[in-house]
Amino acid sequence: MLMRRTGVLILKKRKLVLQVLAAVSSLVLASCASVPRFATVDMLDLLGSSASLYLYVPPQAFEDEACALLNGTVSGLAEKDARRIVKRTSAVYIAAGSREGLSLAASGSYPAGAVKSALSEKHGWKASPVSGTATTYTYYKQAGQKLELALPAPGLVCISKDVSQMVRSYDALVSGAAVSEGGWNPALYTYLTERPEDEIRFASPDPSAFIKTLFGSKQQIGLLSVYGSIKRSKSPEKCALTVMLEVADPRMIKATAALVKLAVFPVAAEIRITDSQHIQITEYTMSWKKLYGLMGI
Repeated sequence: MLMRRTGVLILKKRKLVLQVLAAVSSLVLASCASVPRFATVDMLDLLGSSASLYLYVPPQAFEDEACALLNGTVSGLAEKDARRIVKRTSAVYIAAGSREGLSLAASGSYPAGAVKSALSEKHGWKASPVSGTATTYTYYKQAGQKLELALPAPGLVCISKDVSQMVRSYDALVSGAAVSEGGWNPALYTYLTERPEDEIRFASPDPSAFIKTLFGSKQQIGLLSVYGSIKRSKSPEKCALTVMLEVADPRMIKATAALVKLAVFPVAAEIRITDSQHIQITEYTMSWKKLYGLMGI
C-alpha cells in the first residue's frame, strides 16, 4: 500500500516559478567552474512527505522542453544561457501542495565563488543564519519575495518559502540521523529516487485532486495514490504519460476501471487492470503546457 495523504493539490502561480528559475540561473550563469558534489543524500528527503505532488525531473534528457520553459518564463534569458543552465543541472525534485507551497531541490555544478557573488547584497540578497543545526548554514532572501534559497553544500540548491526546514533535514541526514523515507512507503520512495535518465517520474498521495486536475473529471474514484512516468511523444508539443492507479478496495477494481475510462474520455488511452489493486493508463498524451501547470508553473 502506498502512502496516504489528504489535502488539495495546489497549482502555484507563474510568478513563483519565475523566482525559482531566476535564482538558479543567477548561480549557474555566473561561472563555468566545477565543484565537488555534496554529501550523499536523497534530495527527496529534503522535501518532506506532506506535499500533494512530487516530481523527479532529469533536465538534460528534456533539454529542449526545459529551455523552452526557461525562455518563456525568465524575461531576457538568451537561448544559449538557458541551455547552459540545463546542462549544469543534473537532477531536480519538486514538491507542490504542502504548507510551504512549491519546494525544489536541485543538484548540479554551482561554483562557490560564483554563488558568493550572485547572492550578495549588491544583487539584493540578504543572508541569514539557519537555526537549529549542528553545522553553520546560511540562507538567502530578496526583499519582497516569498521564496528563500540555500546551498547547504556545493552542488545542492534548496528553494522554498521555508528553506531552513530543508537545510535542517540535510544537516540531520549528513549527521547520521535516521530521517530517510520518513512517512514514505519503501516501494514508492524507491520509484522516485531511482533517477532514470530518460523519463520524468511523479507521485501523488492525493489522488482525487490529481485525477481532477489531470483529466478534468469530478468522478469520485476510490484510490490510495497515483504515480507514473512522463516521456516525449511523437508530437514535439506533447508528452506521453504512463499512470498507475492504486485502488483502495480490491473488490472494486473492475468498477474503478470503468470509472477511470469515463474520467479519461474523450482522450484516447489504453486502460488495463494489472493486478488486484492497480490500474495502468498508457498511450495518454497531453501538452507540455498542461504538464507545466501540473508542476505549478
